[in-house]
Amino acid sequence: MKTKTSNEIKVELKAIKFHQDMSEETNCFSANIYLNGKKIGSVKNQGHGGCNFYEIPDRESEKILDDWADSQELTYELGGETHEVVTEKLDWVIDELFDKAMEIKDLKRMCRGGKTAIQLEGDDKNSWMIYNLPYSQLMKDWLIKKHPTITRIANEEI
Repeated sequence: MKTKTSNEIKVELKAIKFHQDMSEETNCFSANIYLNGKKIGSVKNQGHGGCNFYEIPDRESEKILDDWADSQELTYELGGETHEVVTEKLDWVIDELFDKAMEIKDLKRMCRGGKTAIQLEGDDKNSWMIYNLPYSQLMKDWLIKKHPTITRIANEEI
């Protein structure tokens, strides 16, 4: 499950199913969409490079979701420049939620079994230092003392 909240609207994806083996140009997935805690429909992408497909039976909920997505200020980096997303904003939001959910799933897997994972300044975003010790406040204090350039502690993000 992953949540995006703003403008007093809470959007979540639950029951996410990722089909990496079927993903070609985009992620192949399906998920249920929740708006303010209520399931309003589902989303899927077949992984062939196209847009997401939405099944939202209630038109009022669909309009609220679309209007909310259109009100978001979304940007992306291309060629070292920042650009504003102006079309298909709902797809961008859903894709961000999906990506964040997959990242959290990976972090949980990495920390499973009482491990602690950290990133240091300058590390690649997929590079983690793993300690085979359970995470605690005592562990955090020790890590910060030993590695003053810590930028992320995976255990705090899951």
